[in-house]
Amino acid sequence: MKVGSTHDRPDWFAAFSRAYAGFVIVLSVILMMLIVVIMGVQVFFRYVLNDSLIWAEEICRYLLVLMTFLLVGAAFERGEMVCLHFLTGRLSVRSRLLVLLPMHALMTVFLLTLAWYGIGFASLNSHFTIPAIDFIGTALTGREINLALSMYWMYMLVPVACVILSAHFIFAMIRMVRGLLGLADPEAALPPGHNLIPSDWIR
Repeated sequence: MKVGSTHDRPDWFAAFSRAYAGFVIVLSVILMMLIVVIMGVQVFFRYVLNDSLIWAEEICRYLLVLMTFLLVGAAFERGEMVCLHFLTGRLSVRSRLLVLLPMHALMTVFLLTLAWYGIGFASLNSHFTIPAIDFIGTALTGREINLALSMYWMYMLVPVACVILSAHFIFAMIRMVRGLLGLADPEAALPPGHNLIPSDWIR
């Protein structure tokens, strides 16, 4: 599931990877545009009309949370997550793969466990509603309405993001195994962020 990469992949997987990358980019642009527009409208209403929108900041928080959790997989594939290289950076490529493989396996187990308990937590808090949605409906219709959109869907972003990120970890482990078995270039099989280590670090 590497964003934007089609090297050593079947045609169907390359097509899926391109579609996934395109979806992530379009989604991030739409969400960021929504946040900018809503905050711009909020500033206009607050400082020009002196009539603040009660729902604007809450909706922007939800959109930011949505963007953060749904794009976490793309951030991993682009190597934009923090990596500490002061130990693994001094190992050979093969040794690095041997160290990183069990680490990624443990992270996958942790993420799936977090997703499992996250689903339970979302269900436990499903009786809470998102008040901003009701405020928007009231502002648009001119009468008080109660859409009662459950907070369950916001809390479910955490387990969904954990599953997405664990899928990226699984595909990264498959690449590492292929590199260790000689079925792929070992250096290309390194996880994102770990293949950018300066060569003079390696003894």
